[in-house]
Amino acid sequence: MILRVQATTRRFLLALAFVVVSFLGFFGLRVALAAYYLSLNSREGFEKAVRLEPTDPENWYALGRYWQYNFFEPNPARAIEAYETTLKLNPRWAEAWLDLAAAYESQNEIDKARNAYISAARVYPRSADVLWRLGNFLLRQGEVAAGFRAIQEAVQANPKLSGEAIRICRHAEPNINFLVDRVLPPVSDSYLTAIWQLTEDGDSKSGLVPWSRLLALRPIVQQRDLIHFVEGLIRDDQVEAAERVWWEGTALLRPAGPPPTSESVIWDGGFESDMMGGGLAWRIEPRKSILISHDSNVRRFGSRSLRIDIDQKDISGFVGVCQRVIVEPQTEYELSTWIRTKAIPRNGGFFFRIATPQPGSPVFETSMIGGTVDWTELKARWVSPKDYQPVQLCMARSRDYYDEHGTVWVDEVRLTKTGAAR
Repeated sequence: MILRVQATTRRFLLALAFVVVSFLGFFGLRVALAAYYLSLNSREGFEKAVRLEPTDPENWYALGRYWQYNFFEPNPARAIEAYETTLKLNPRWAEAWLDLAAAYESQNEIDKARNAYISAARVYPRSADVLWRLGNFLLRQGEVAAGFRAIQEAVQANPKLSGEAIRICRHAEPNINFLVDRVLPPVSDSYLTAIWQLTEDGDSKSGLVPWSRLLALRPIVQQRDLIHFVEGLIRDDQVEAAERVWWEGTALLRPAGPPPTSESVIWDGGFESDMMGGGLAWRIEPRKSILISHDSNVRRFGSRSLRIDIDQKDISGFVGVCQRVIVEPQTEYELSTWIRTKAIPRNGGFFFRIATPQPGSPVFETSMIGGTVDWTELKARWVSPKDYQPVQLCMARSRDYYDEHGTVWVDEVRLTKTGAAR
């Protein structure tokens, strides 16, 4: 009797296990098939996935996006139905709320769109994307104050949006001072991104507004940001502002650039900074036959000088170390520098050149220094052109053959105003 009960129980358990395994296998197969059809990324696939797994919100969401964004057969009404089903199954899906809001707006159902955007913000209140899209919707509806608040919160969450925020909000409010105060949060990343974008848009003059706010924070400024802004100011004929921003910005570098002097308009005339390549810094044109470096062992002032080694085969007429310098119009300046030479041809030699950007403008050149001489001060007087503009100061040498390897050391380059404008 006991054996018959145990056998019966065993058969029952086996049958139950078979039913459970079949049940799980059936539903597991349905899930796998739904995932497969979803991966086909087609209307037929999405519809089959929905039929197989109607309680999975992802299937409905994919179907809604197909009807909303498909180029060949868009159907906003069916997209709205799919999104509404999605959100019944998962009401805390912020992205689905945003897509539903966009679908409502495309159908001119503005109140429903507003409620959907607000629902997305309620679900994910710290999302930069949600706040950004909500703010843009409010601006499109003419709700400027509320739109500015939402966009400011979006930029607070993601300061990289600040440039695009200024660009969009200027359609509603052209006053850049107002926008910087109402749209940008008072953080350095926000201001720097806005400055970069305004400069890219050819409106570096407006970038001076967030720049003034940035200075009050005393942040660390990166070289690339400063150079980009100053280059834009010069391009946009904001020459005086470019000079001011350069000196203000180099003080915020780490390590900071050399402090300005009350006399010379040359930046880093002693070659103490490693910052080169743009703005009002030194620019070096590399050449195979000329080596340019800093020399801490041979110097006239400070901790190092600039060293230029010239191969004896080079006849290029090297003009490869230059700096843009902003000068006052029609004013006399004195150019002075200390130079040391070794094996430089006496009939040619090393000199300085000043040129203006206008084609055909006269080029000023100093006398040449050649041979092998110890530190010698070179001085020359020069009158600036009639326009307020940057000029190009360059180190140069003649096109003569060298008998041997030649070397020039340069230190303490200065361009100092000597008198009133002429």
